Amino acid sequence: MDTILFSPETLGNLKLKNRLVVPPMCTWKAKDGMVQDFHLHHYAMLASSGVAAVTIEATAVSPNGRISPWCLGIWDEERAQGISKIVKTIHDSAQDVKVILQIAHAGRKGSCSPETDSTVPQSLGAWQTVAPSAISPKDAVAIPHELLESEIKDYVKAFAKDPINLN
Repeated sequence: MDTILFSPETLGNLKLKNRLVVPPMCTWKAKDGMVQDFHLHHYAMLASSGVAAVTIEATAVSPNGRISPWCLGIWDEERAQGISKIVKTIHDSAQDVKVILQIAHAGRKGSCSPETDSTVPQSLGAWQTVAPSAISPKDAVAIPHELLESEIKDYVKAFAKDPINLN
């Protein structure tokens, strides 16, 4: 039997104990971008499963970059500290498990409900989405604000920020 799946692998400078990596999966459990106890338990369970790495779900670099109101964020120190708690939980749950963070901006597909795949109602915290053009991805989704070049540069900077120092 071939055991290549369980053999170590090196990707650049990243050394993995095996080739099992948990992909990012939206859990829709955050509140205002904040990590909840659910996340700590969820990622601890995944880390203890024998995998080499766990990918933390899509984490928005700005409040309007979330897919839904229930997505994680990393746009300020308070939210970054929550992500740090997940990382610590993963490292405390299993030996030699690497952590990958999927940083994201949903663009025109943001402010959506996972249940209906349409724009979230104002009562649930909908926000104005942004995109390179004012074109909706489909009928049930609001038209995004068309970004100016200077605004695009601000979003590029948001991806480059150090989440601990938020420089």
